[in-house]
Amino acid sequence: MFEDNVVILLQYFFMERDKMRKKIVAIIMIILGLGAMLVAGGLWLDNYLEENTAAEFSDNVLKTLIEIIELGPPLDDDFVIVPEEEPEIEIWEEDETEMATAEVDGTAYLGVLYIPRLNRSLPVTASWSYPSLRHTPGRFSGSIHDDTLVILAHNYRAHFRGISDLGSGEPVYLTDVENIVHQYQVVSVRTVDPGSTYEVTYSDYDLTLFTCTTGGQARTVVRCMRVGD
Repeated sequence: MFEDNVVILLQYFFMERDKMRKKIVAIIMIILGLGAMLVAGGLWLDNYLEENTAAEFSDNVLKTLIEIIELGPPLDDDFVIVPEEEPEIEIWEEDETEMATAEVDGTAYLGVLYIPRLNRSLPVTASWSYPSLRHTPGRFSGSIHDDTLVILAHNYRAHFRGISDLGSGEPVYLTDVENIVHQYQVVSVRTVDPGSTYEVTYSDYDLTLFTCTTGGQARTVVRCMRVGD
């Protein structure tokens, strides 16, 4: 009888221990889940604030560049900007591919990119860095003058998000700081491996736009060819 009671007590002990273990595991899983939700929420908020800051910064720079360039209204197929007078902008004579720039708050910009399909006008820095990309698109490599220009931007909703939706034949305009309008036409939209830097940079296309896809697992690359002279 005593042995039976001992067995019953041991069984009860192990059953309670298993219940307690399951409760502890459940509590830990809930805590981990809440922690993951908090981290995800924090990342979302950080990205949201970062995108808003980028949009505001770009808009402010754009307003200044429009005044410097004396840029007219957004372009369409029948609109061409004709400057009233030659702007006073320093140009490096020793290199035909060197582009004129305009300085805004200590940063050099090469012009304004306009994508009609996205109804988006964006200032483009003359060179890029990771800090500068948090504010505006930038020249990754190449030049307007020899048709090798590559422009990079983050996948912000106010920057290059949506370029994957551009269709073949759609126009893209780049107005440089000398108020010269360079018109291009989309010919290709591709998704490539994030390590394909050489493929993105060196090509036979006159203008390339690229950004990371959501999550940074790949890159969206938009290839364009110049229209007209």
